Amino acid sequence: MLTGNLLLSGSATTAIIVICAVIFGISVFLYGFFRKFSQMGWLPWQIPLMFLMVLFTDLIPDTLGDGLRFTLAVGIFLLGAAVVLGVGAIVRHAMHARLRPASGALRAIDRVLGGITALLGLLLFVVALGGGVLAVCYYCAPQETEFMSVVYDLPIWQNLCSHAFDFFIVAVFTCTIQAGYRVGLGRTILTVLMLAATVGALALAVYLTVGVSFFRSFAALFARAIPGNAVVARLVGMAISILILFIVIFTVLATLGFFLHKLVRRCRYTGVLGVIDGVLCALLFFAFMLVLACGVNAFVYWAGSGGLRAAVGDNEAVADLIGEIESAMRRVVTLFRHSYFADVLYLCNPFIPLLPMG
Repeated sequence: MLTGNLLLSGSATTAIIVICAVIFGISVFLYGFFRKFSQMGWLPWQIPLMFLMVLFTDLIPDTLGDGLRFTLAVGIFLLGAAVVLGVGAIVRHAMHARLRPASGALRAIDRVLGGITALLGLLLFVVALGGGVLAVCYYCAPQETEFMSVVYDLPIWQNLCSHAFDFFIVAVFTCTIQAGYRVGLGRTILTVLMLAATVGALALAVYLTVGVSFFRSFAALFARAIPGNAVVARLVGMAISILILFIVIFTVLATLGFFLHKLVRRCRYTGVLGVIDGVLCALLFFAFMLVLACGVNAFVYWAGSGGLRAAVGDNEAVADLIGEIESAMRRVVTLFRHSYFADVLYLCNPFIPLLPMG
């Protein structure tokens, strides 16, 4: 039997891919159809609106100071988030009130819009992630991605390439704000406290076992029951003691955390208090993501502008590596400079004046 008969032709492969994509698209639509528009997240509609708001950053004059330009860019994004996400919350509240009860026509529209929203969400995920990857390859590795010229030569890419990375950034920032609002500040603080309490419980269990004579004797009791090497038995006995103490302490803390969670959950769904809790956490999450983005931008500037070479010094052993890193960082700068929103976040980064350049 010829193995060539087992290979699929190009047209057959394309047909299989198209069929699989259609089946997957229908499945996504059915998910949204049965989930209903009123019960779904509206990010697929909100992200494009947020992106349109961010386009106004291109109108910020270059003559303004870096600090003012950075503040205006971030302010435009936050204003867009307040308008788009806030209006969406108001509309959702009104829709829930209108759909109880609802006519058959409204229920049908709710389900059809749910299917369309699910498909739009899938499309936006592909566009945001794929556009971001394409932009990175286009500006940062043009020689290594010549095989993708069939995409890069398309008129639609030539017209939209300067917006691809910005759309990715807007999608990430918007999802971050939405996640912060859904989690809430109270639950975030409680989660951090419980993580700290878990580490503290382990540290306290170790301290009690090692530093308190009563618990040392408790560990020695386990050690005497373990045959074999005395050192190993002592270590195992201490480990058992630490584990038991940790479980007891953690159980007490977890019980307290359970009741605190109930209290926070009750406050989270209490009118204005819940909105304030969500907004504060959304701002906190956005601030964290913005600081992270500024930190990455600052490192790119520092490494690409000679800061890394100055920090390492004239070391011939790593000179070639430093040169490759500087070249890579300069290509990343090209990516930032060809996207309006990313360009402002890079050029006007408040961290850059604080960098030690050597």
